Amino acid sequence: MSKRIFNQIDKYINEEEPEIEELNEYLEEIIVNDEISPTDKTILTRYSKVKKYLREQYGSDLSEAELKKIKPPSQIVDNVLESDKKVKEKKINIKFNQNDVDKILDYKNSKNLFELFIFLQFISGRRMSEIKEFEHNLRLIKNSKNQIKMKLAKKQDNGLEPITLIDNTISPEEFKIKVKKIRDMIEDISTNDFNKRLNRFIKKNINKNWSSHILRGMYGRYMFDTQNPENLNINGYLKKVLNHDSSDSSLSYSNFVFEK
Repeated sequence: MSKRIFNQIDKYINEEEPEIEELNEYLEEIIVNDEISPTDKTILTRYSKVKKYLREQYGSDLSEAELKKIKPPSQIVDNVLESDKKVKEKKINIKFNQNDVDKILDYKNSKNLFELFIFLQFISGRRMSEIKEFEHNLRLIKNSKNQIKMKLAKKQDNGLEPITLIDNTISPEEFKIKVKKIRDMIEDISTNDFNKRLNRFIKKNINKNWSSHILRGMYGRYMFDTQNPENLNINGYLKKVLNHDSSDSSLSYSNFVFEK
């Protein structure tokens, strides 16, 4: 987002010293009714960035309770949710089978950097960045055979959450060792660059329509079909093993089909 809107906000606050309700009305005027006619999704993105800006620049003057009142019109939110729902409903199923799983599991002791990375990502269901970046700390759980704690992306707090490894693949201790090995090897490669290289390898050697993010969905579906003793429904189960905060997030992965 251009600095134009931030400059308008600064000027308005400094000159008018508005109440939070007045500020919210002004934001709607400059964000929603902008002459460039932004899309509904752009409007939501702008509100998110503006709220972050207000928190950083005016945090001493605005309380969190006041900042919560800064939000886009409900109709805009409803439009985006409805649009996202339709897109998800039209999603094509992503099918994989035991042969695909066995091929990836055979990468366990591979000396090929990409194969080992794919193996670690699949058996843990983690995002590519969570395997690559040192900031995603790992900690063993005493006496656990298939769980390890990890600092996850897209989480507001800095706590570590338990992640479950696919049974009979690797111990938490081995997982931690292999992740560190991978991180040491690719530390000087940017996350963006490595993801591009990884995706090229996957398309060439596994499936031309897949990417590294597909591995996360495959993990969720495979776990649901093979490690679901509580007999949870698909969305509830994906929320649990993918460490989502809501079932809505897990809907994005419910189009994976494991063909035994």
